[in-house]
Amino acid sequence: MAESDISRLGQNLAAGDDNALFLKTFAGEILATFQESNKFMPLITSRTISTGKSAVMPVIGTAAAKWHTAGESVITGADADSAAYLSQIKVAEREIFIDDVLVSSVLVGDLDQMKSHWDYRSPYADAIARALAKEADEHILASVYAGSLATANIPGVTADGAGVTKTGGATSADNLIEAAFTAAETFDSNDVPREDRYLAVGPQMYYKLVQDKDLVDRDFSTANGDFAGGSVMKVAGMTIVQTNNMPTTDLSAATDSGAKNDVFGGAGVGYNGNWTNVTALAFHKSAVGCVKMADLSVASEYQLERLSHLLLAKYAMGHNYLRPEACFYIKQTA
Repeated sequence: MAESDISRLGQNLAAGDDNALFLKTFAGEILATFQESNKFMPLITSRTISTGKSAVMPVIGTAAAKWHTAGESVITGADADSAAYLSQIKVAEREIFIDDVLVSSVLVGDLDQMKSHWDYRSPYADAIARALAKEADEHILASVYAGSLATANIPGVTADGAGVTKTGGATSADNLIEAAFTAAETFDSNDVPREDRYLAVGPQMYYKLVQDKDLVDRDFSTANGDFAGGSVMKVAGMTIVQTNNMPTTDLSAATDSGAKNDVFGGAGVGYNGNWTNVTALAFHKSAVGCVKMADLSVASEYQLERLSHLLLAKYAMGHNYLRPEACFYIKQTA
């Protein structure tokens, strides 16, 4: 029997690399899992670059409007020394750096693969994809929190980040709802668009909100959730996003060795900050930026010297806050 008579499952159209289709199957699994697990990447502003170490996003101030007097020049105004009608628009910038490559991988030995009675590729692909998705979400949320603690990009024109600390119940749904309306009021005062506002909460607070009848009762809200189904969609006009990737402890002493963005301004701290008592984060889509140089990619390679298959996923991107006025923290203390 000739080798050409054998049907090779991994070949593309019965030609070329015997493992070509195996890689594509693995890639499809991990890409789908990453997109499903990563909740916050679609909710922020992203930009892709092909070269360089960073990208700069401009921050544009506001213009002024004035009544015109007939016959006066809009350039010189009433006299040559006064440009009465010209606006001086202030401009600043926010620079976001590309962090080091973030990698998640697994090495599977030949003998283990042969002995195994189950398909390891799908669960392993799921595991490494979720590891990358968790890191991305944590960095985005850290950028939102850092923005809520930051000063305005253009003092006197744009606003500082803001937040509120509620007392009298560290897991109170009433406190959280009241704070959410405070965040919405703050965003309105800062001219933050009403569309694309989000409220990130952990599972504990999410299910506290589900049990609040005002949010899910049809007499108070229109199709805003399901008490029996355990779901709630909005509060104070903000879409609620449940996440398990928001820290709850003080991480400010830790360092991110591969982070190039020091979002909290701690001289190398990276994405780590003090999350004590933080129960929710409110933000607008424009609040945080992501700069990508290499989006999620996957690879599979046979390691001959190790008699093993290497499965690997990676990306190179960076995150930072763009608009402090569109970031708001909510803390609750007992």
